[in-house]
This record gives sequence, C-alpha cells and structure tokens, in this order.
Amino acid sequence: MISEAQREKLAQRLLKPRSRDTGAADPRLLEALARPALSERLVGVVEALADARVIVPLYPHARPDTLEQAREESAALDDAGVTTVALDATRQAMAVFSSVDALAAYDPQARPAPLSVRRACLMAVAGPARLLLDGSLAIPRPAVAALAQGDTWLPAWADTELGRLIDDALADLGISGVRLEPAELARDRIIVPIAAGTEDVRARLTEATRRLGSLERLIVATDTIEVAPVRAAGRRDGEHTRDTRA
Repeated sequence: MISEAQREKLAQRLLKPRSRDTGAADPRLLEALARPALSERLVGVVEALADARVIVPLYPHARPDTLEQAREESAALDDAGVTTVALDATRQAMAVFSSVDALAAYDPQARPAPLSVRRACLMAVAGPARLLLDGSLAIPRPAVAALAQGDTWLPAWADTELGRLIDDALADLGISGVRLEPAELARDRIIVPIAAGTEDVRARLTEATRRLGSLERLIVATDTIEVAPVRAAGRRDGEHTRDTRA
C-alpha cells in the first residue's frame, strides 16, 4: 500500500534529477497562452509544446504488495496518462498542465509527474485524442497527432489548399466566400455565406453540410466542425449551427 509520504517522495523523484526541472511553466508557453486571439493562441501553444514537457496528474492507488521502485514509477506514470476530462457529451481530452502550480490550482490532491509532450500526445492519440491544457485550452486532434509524430501542425483555417477544395465542392450550389475559423473546445467553424430571400436556402445549406461532412481533406484537417450559415452580406443567419462530426 502506498502511503502519503511515499506518494510525495515519488512525486519529488519524478520531478528532480534528470533535467533539474523545477516544475515551472515554459515562458514561451505562458506567452502563447496569453495571446487574445484563439487562432494565434492555438498556433503559439502548439509550437511551444513541440519540444517541451507537460505535467500530468498522478493518482497512485493502494496495492496489495510493495512494488519495486522502478515498477512503481512506471505504473504511476501509466496511471497519470489516463486522466481524462469531458469536453462535451461525446468527446474527451487528456488533462495536462504547464506547471506544477497550474496542476495544484486545478486539483490540489493530484501529484505532479513530468512527461514529454510527445509521450503525452502518443497516450492521447491512443485514447481521448485531444489534450486539455491547464483546464482551459483544448488542443484539437490533428494538432495532437502532429505533435505525437514530431510533425508541424497546419491548422485547417490556414490551409489554402483545403479552402480551394471547399470552394470547388460548393461552387455549383452558388456558395462562395466560405471561410474557416477555430472555435472553443477543439472545434473548427465553417462560415457559409447564404443569400437571403431565396426559396431553396434550407435545401442548399443541407446539401452543403452533407458535402462538407464527406470531404476527406476536411475530415483529416479538423477535429469537430460546425457549419455556421451567415447572410451573404455578412450578418449571421442564426437559425442553424450544425455539428457535422463528433
């Protein structure tokens, strides 16, 4: 059975020796997290995470026999990797933190364990697919996959080729000027201009949503998408906002 003193000692062992990690947040990560625009914040955070470490919650539980030190640490890290939180009714994210202080503010009962971002992302890819950083910023599935593989993440809203594919897919519906933007909780919003006053608005929107939901490049580039129609003049037609994939 692991006592409270043993848990504390384990947490200190995990944080100490190899890199002399103090548990503080990377200044680059803090700077990125402070950016006001969601698109800039996401891009900056993912760039800062590429060669960083995160802190994950450690919840060792009681065991019937004493474990050897190496096995105890390994098991504890495995336990840490399964801490998930709900983003909504259907999607989960792996909880990670920029610092020991950020974890303590979120859950004072958790013990901190440092983990390379790549390993954390590999764990997430095999499970909830997303990260939730400091309990507030959801890192979407494509960004997590890129970090796990050591690749550069290209956000859907910055992908010009994807934009052209969307335009081509909707051109015969008389829909143009479609744009993408990030939304909270690892979503991407597709703004679809629709001319007001036409009788087939609903039919065209339904068909546009169907086509977007089956566009392979869009599926790969995004996590969950919302189709948000707006009046062609730019004023939002608030009647529909549709999720095409969860």
